[in-house]
Amino acid sequence: MEFRPVLWLAVISLMASVAQSADFSLPASGCPMAHCENQMSNSINRIAPVDGTTLTVISHDTTTKGSNIGLGCSSNGPGNTVACTLDNGSGPNLVVYDGIGHTRWSSSLLSTKALSSAPIVGTDGSVIAADGNVVIRFDPSGNVVWQTPTLGGTPISPVIVQGTSLLLATKGGPVSLYAINDGHLIGSLTVTDPGTARSYDTVNTPSVNGSACYISMQARFNPSIGKLVRVDVNPAAVPALTVKWAFAFGGPSGGSPVYDAATNSVYFDAAAVTAGSGGPPVLLAVTDAGTTPVLKWTAQLRAKGVATGALDPRGGVWWFGEKVQYLWRFDETNGNVLQTLDVSALVNAAGTYVASSPLPIAQTPQGTPVMILGSIDSAGAGPSFIICLDLAPAAGALLWKFKVANSTFLNAGYGQFPIVMTPDGKVRIAFTTLESGAFFLGEP
Repeated sequence: MEFRPVLWLAVISLMASVAQSADFSLPASGCPMAHCENQMSNSINRIAPVDGTTLTVISHDTTTKGSNIGLGCSSNGPGNTVACTLDNGSGPNLVVYDGIGHTRWSSSLLSTKALSSAPIVGTDGSVIAADGNVVIRFDPSGNVVWQTPTLGGTPISPVIVQGTSLLLATKGGPVSLYAINDGHLIGSLTVTDPGTARSYDTVNTPSVNGSACYISMQARFNPSIGKLVRVDVNPAAVPALTVKWAFAFGGPSGGSPVYDAATNSVYFDAAAVTAGSGGPPVLLAVTDAGTTPVLKWTAQLRAKGVATGALDPRGGVWWFGEKVQYLWRFDETNGNVLQTLDVSALVNAAGTYVASSPLPIAQTPQGTPVMILGSIDSAGAGPSFIICLDLAPAAGALLWKFKVANSTFLNAGYGQFPIVMTPDGKVRIAFTTLESGAFFLGEP
């Protein structure tokens, strides 16, 4: 057979391209996706800047708008890449930065609905993002690896299942599954009540336990009827998505469900224990018994939940209620309160201060947990802040606060706070706000 070096090189190039597109690994730290990892634990798993006396704005991209109330940015931590979904009208609605805050590339292929979905950042800097029309995988340089039309609805952050599939849950559309190597649609599922016309969708990101995905859903035209649904994923089966069990509760739920492998339980907020009832709002713990859910405990919240809580590395799950100044750490085994933090007292500013974001947890250099979150004046007139709290003292301690705006009405931080490292080892906290483009905070 005649040897054709040019043809052989082309084959090698094609094989390399296929291999590259098939490989998408999630970093173990930095917060590379919605709520930082597949279980929605909000664990950043990195050391945070904790010295408020040297904290400064390293970079602020004023050429873009913010993420509205979306999660905003994700990061691959030591990989020196931050990706943010933004509210920029015709675009770009996806901007990718290095750890210093310099723009690497951006894309206008996504609509403003991308802001409802945190991007996923791979170990090598690859990015996956979705809007109401498409889900796209980009390589580290911003080239499109694949682009696939979705089946409608507003996406609520994609998650990766078993390293090979991408699950997308939506508000106003079905749950759908895509192959991570080439983006082809594997299957879809609309959750319904058997024998009725009632269907369900979600405003929350699913949490993942192997091939099981837990989605807190609500009836499409009656959000007071809620269901925590376990959807099993098997790309080789027909259908690829099946409902294993469903647990009824009073909807809606304001935060993504958090799965803890240590207790084999899912933690999520509900507007009420009973579907269709009027409250009071609660935090629920449901154990996955395989073929059925088992209610482990309920704990009353002072107001409805509006964001995802967090697993504390010392044990316990953090949660809070809308416009309530307290954060509570609940015992995962029985729902008892282990710790209470008064956000308003810790912020120590005129007004009543409450959490305005999820509750991501990082560490000090000594290994004790710290929480980074947005805080706003519940009345709206006072300033808005990003704060960092030391969780070790029983009452907590304020390590630093960064003023976002002189008035909460004008601007505030509602998203998550990934931590990125530059090649020379500098640590940066990246985030967006309601109106302003990406900030990078750090020590000089």
